[in-house]
Amino acid sequence: MKVMILGATGLVGRNTLTQALAQPAITQVIAPTRKPLAAHDKLMNPVAPKLELLLPAVTEWGPDAAICATGTTIEKAGSKEAFRSVDHDLPLSFARLAHQAGTQNFALVSAIGASVDSSFFYASVKGELERDVREIGFRSLTILRPRAQP
Repeated sequence: MKVMILGATGLVGRNTLTQALAQPAITQVIAPTRKPLAAHDKLMNPVAPKLELLLPAVTEWGPDAAICATGTTIEKAGSKEAFRSVDHDLPLSFARLAHQAGTQNFALVSAIGASVDSSFFYASVKGELERDVREIGFRSLTILRPRAQP
């Protein structure tokens, strides 16, 4: 099985990458990043300074499953528009292209309180992404909303 992991350099994505590489059933992990990852026999690590540049290759990679753990903050992104690009537009583009390539299983790490109806920009963008990924038509879609620490 080939698995694509988006956001493999973040907290959730790094842990997901480690676990995926350790699974015997996973023969290849495709982890597009802006900076190179440590080499591994099962890792394919396409690198580009802007992940958008890697979008045309997604259909060639043909992952069986994809896990999206991308995310940033408005502060890190620099503006609401840049945040939307990273947390909505980019993951949605990867998801659509993966589906076109035959990917049937998709997991999305979202956020607490994600809702298109939220009055909070962050939560509304996450809710929009959930809604838009649902509309793609994956056979299996898992949406994960991490909970706050007690």
